[in-house]
Amino acid sequence: MTTLIRKIFFLFVLALSLLSAAWAESPIVLIHGSVGMGHTAAANGIRDDLKARYPGVEVIEIDLREFMNPITKGPSNLAYDFVTQKFPNFYDEIFRDYMSVGREVESIGDMPTMSQFRPKLVLKRLQEIHPQLIVSTFPGATEVLIHLRDEGYFRNIPIGWVHTDLVDETYFARMPMQVDMAFVATPEIRDSWIKRGVPADRVMATGMPLNPKVFNTVSDADLENFKLAKNLDPTAKTILLSGGSNGVGNFPLMVKAIFNAFPNEKVQVVAICGRNVGHIKNLGELAKKLPANQTIFIEPLVKQDELFNYMRVSDAIISKTGGLTPMELFYRKKPLVLLDINGGQEKYNADFFSKVGLARVLTDQSKVGAELHSLLANKENASKLVDRQLQFCGEQCPTRIADWIMSKPHALKALDGKTLDMSPDYQQPGGIFWKCVRALRKFAL
Repeated sequence: MTTLIRKIFFLFVLALSLLSAAWAESPIVLIHGSVGMGHTAAANGIRDDLKARYPGVEVIEIDLREFMNPITKGPSNLAYDFVTQKFPNFYDEIFRDYMSVGREVESIGDMPTMSQFRPKLVLKRLQEIHPQLIVSTFPGATEVLIHLRDEGYFRNIPIGWVHTDLVDETYFARMPMQVDMAFVATPEIRDSWIKRGVPADRVMATGMPLNPKVFNTVSDADLENFKLAKNLDPTAKTILLSGGSNGVGNFPLMVKAIFNAFPNEKVQVVAICGRNVGHIKNLGELAKKLPANQTIFIEPLVKQDELFNYMRVSDAIISKTGGLTPMELFYRKKPLVLLDINGGQEKYNADFFSKVGLARVLTDQSKVGAELHSLLANKENASKLVDRQLQFCGEQCPTRIADWIMSKPHALKALDGKTLDMSPDYQQPGGIFWKCVRALRKFAL
């Protein structure tokens, strides 16, 4: 009898465990792409917000580039870095050509480069996870998810997409027609897409999801200790120069331009060189030749906390026109110069930042010194930028992304993105080369 009771009790506990597992919430999946740091940082920002405000929620992050063929993954990274840094105008043409393909394909899931991420492997991974909802912060991931939906998968699982640039193009505007929600950085992009024909309930202006540490308050005492730890001179003008993980830009040229603009002042430049060993070597040589009132602090890749503190203690900042990095910088409320030197999406980000007065934007790196001098020597110029940054930051509400996720939205029916108004789009690149590319692509597809 005792044995029978034990068996019944065991079966009861087992049944409860199975029911509990069945009732448990499936995880939320965030898919990013490790091209640079922006897409990954956006996914991390959503994850951190979810974890902070919705304790117990399970979040799984996936890097789409893990599914690439390892033989081609490395060369593709090198090719991307090489073209964007050495031939920005050509990269801009590649970008505009890609946007034109996004207008022509029947579905965004048909984009020709989508197959490099091996959708069948992505499908297998997602089926193992059984997500309740998926959010992409990488256009390539959104292409793959739409492709899988076209194949009949995940039609009952809500899919969101975070636009991590400020580019208003049909290619991007088509995505919310085939997923369930697009999160864009500004009301201007949202309104433009609605005017194009995107349903208002499929696009939300939230701002970009940022590292929560961006919003942390650091005491004056802690910042003084940071300066001491880094040997920064508290009496010198401090300029932060950062070009992302690859150290984009001609750092020696810009550092010389900065020092030439302030010849009789104490100036220290903090150069975050990233993985660019050439910058580290060349700036090291330059540092040996400087007068006593000019100093270079050369840093490779730094931790996020350190970078944020360098931003806080700087008098002005120079950076590139990515999507997320400028957004983080606007919260520092500093005179800001952004470099429009990479082409492609960064060129159009730069156009937006310049148009709305959030930063000074330059294509000529030799002029950064003069631009900084006009900001730091004229308080009115600097105040205009900072006031606009304050206003812009007040309009951002990236926590709405996590709120949408936790609202348990329903998956929606796909709509025809080819009906959208394409008139605001950028022109296709011209010339014989691109005519041949388009002809070959049409033949291949």
